[in-house]
Amino acid sequence: MIGHGLSLSPDLTLGLILVGCSSGDIMSNFVSYLANADVALSVSCTLASTVIGIVATPLLVWLLVGQAVPIAVGGLAITVLKVVIMPISGGMLINTLWHRPLQR
Repeated sequence: MIGHGLSLSPDLTLGLILVGCSSGDIMSNFVSYLANADVALSVSCTLASTVIGIVATPLLVWLLVGQAVPIAVGGLAITVLKVVIMPISGGMLINTLWHRPLQR
């Protein structure tokens, strides 16, 4: 709808749809920390939306565009593992092993 309203080319419209379907809440973890909010909840929500996004993004693009867009799900899953799951797991491990010295 926005792509048609702005008279975007099909390529730019697809890019707009991909950006709209992608999870963008990594920054919310930092903002939650600054606001003294529940950072663990924010990180959990980020993890859940990122993992769900592996399947949801191609599905939403297919539903909105009407055709499948090739996405390397295996490569995406490996990137999510390296960028999201491993750091979160490492932080949880450090917190479990050295909880007392790390408290504020």
